Amino acid sequence: MTHPTPSKGWTLFHYLSVYIGWGTSYFAIRLAVQHFSPAATLGLRFISAAVIMAIIGAVVLKGKQALPSRKALLSSALLGLAMLGLGTGLVGYAERAVPSGVTAILVGCAPLSFAIFSRLILGTFMSGSQMLGCAIGLTGVWILAHANAAGLSGDYTLYDVSFLLVAFISWSFASVWAKRMTLPKYTWVNATIQHATAGTVLLLYGFLSQEFTLGDIIHMPPIVFYSIFYLILIPSCITYTSYTWLIKYEPPQRVSTYAFVNPAVAVLLGTFIGHEPIDAWICLALLLTTVGTIITLFGKSLPEYYREKFKTPIKEPQA
Repeated sequence: MTHPTPSKGWTLFHYLSVYIGWGTSYFAIRLAVQHFSPAATLGLRFISAAVIMAIIGAVVLKGKQALPSRKALLSSALLGLAMLGLGTGLVGYAERAVPSGVTAILVGCAPLSFAIFSRLILGTFMSGSQMLGCAIGLTGVWILAHANAAGLSGDYTLYDVSFLLVAFISWSFASVWAKRMTLPKYTWVNATIQHATAGTVLLLYGFLSQEFTLGDIIHMPPIVFYSIFYLILIPSCITYTSYTWLIKYEPPQRVSTYAFVNPAVAVLLGTFIGHEPIDAWICLALLLTTVGTIITLFGKSLPEYYREKFKTPIKEPQA
């Protein structure tokens, strides 16, 4: 049974959701983990989001969705551990110390790991235009991080940075491997299982390691509460559901362009909400990340372009 081709408008909505939702999530996570346990912050976020999505899913999909198979349930749970537990979880721990400039550099490398894992797992290559788009986008991310790093403070070590390295490798590997996994039919159900699994593991880890107590949760600072509430509503319930949809229907290299846009969104958020200064270098970085994203998303190699334009096969040269 073949799936119907998704509409361009629906696809665009999911891309914008990932670009904007996760671009703001780094700021919210940073606010929370400066005052509260990363395991509790993200564990509460994931568990709460799972409950909300389960309730909405039960209402919307009532009578349409059978329980996932054991294989699909296990696959979804493993993806949740890899992407949310290790991926987002380690970002939370890293952001206690690592400046966002350094985070932007490493997150900006995600498209390269997507390309590597796509080759190893799926046997696919990036087209020439996608490689060009990645190069332009990475240049913009580097300029953005370099220009922003001077105004950031905080002591961090290679150990802190290694959290981010493991995080984006785990995230990109799982995102590509998902193409070969048997997952629940409905994206909403898939996202719910992943959030429930990651949230349970993070809360158990934080509680058993005495990183937080029940009293800490009851008396959490208001800034932490508001940050978690935002993370539940937008980055989890809406954005993550969009991401799981994209990795199902879109090429991994295109989906990975969120890594170019998220740092740009973070800088704009700091400028307009945090009243941070913006200069010519940051404007140049924003331009490069935007151009790199557009080329990676919509650009095609010349052979692909001419095949579609003239609707005739290109003959291979004779030996």
